Amino acid sequence: MKCQNCGTEFEEGLFCPECGTKWIESDIDKKNLSDENSDQENEDALRRANAILEEYNDVEVEEEKIKNLGWNNSIDDAERVRIRMKQLEEAEKLELKTSLGQKKIQEMRSDLKQDYLKIKKDTLSVPAAIITTVVGSILCMYFLLPYGTVKKVIGIVIIIGLVNNIYEAWKNQKILREIETFWQRKKM
Repeated sequence: MKCQNCGTEFEEGLFCPECGTKWIESDIDKKNLSDENSDQENEDALRRANAILEEYNDVEVEEEKIKNLGWNNSIDDAERVRIRMKQLEEAEKLELKTSLGQKKIQEMRSDLKQDYLKIKKDTLSVPAAIITTVVGSILCMYFLLPYGTVKKVIGIVIIIGLVNNIYEAWKNQKILREIETFWQRKKM
């Protein structure tokens, strides 16, 4: 602090030790104090800005990594799920740090769970598919085979379709087991 009357500089008290004049805070003193404070504030602001830039750069890098993995949207459920399981494993290996990256991985897990629930809902059990096929085949042979060639062909096509149901049920049960194993490995 500096006395406005005699110019003596002093550190303590509200009165000048030389002339006794009451010290009045001047704009210059305010500026000196604010300069000391602003240096610390500037350093803090610079640290925060660097942290934000680093996070932003990490987000861009991670976003590009995730985009490069892709996310399969195949119509075939089994194929889509198998590919998505591999893509999720690859995404988890990237060890993404940003909240955006973690959110994307959560979305991938959620999509995979939705696929699982859809397949589970739409899938007959293999024994049910076999029973349906046997009953349908017997009915086709009983009602359609005694008649003309066209009806025999129609009956055979229906029987082939019913047998295909067994294959689809088996394939979907297999993919459900694969997903369940995948979840157990990941503890999802």
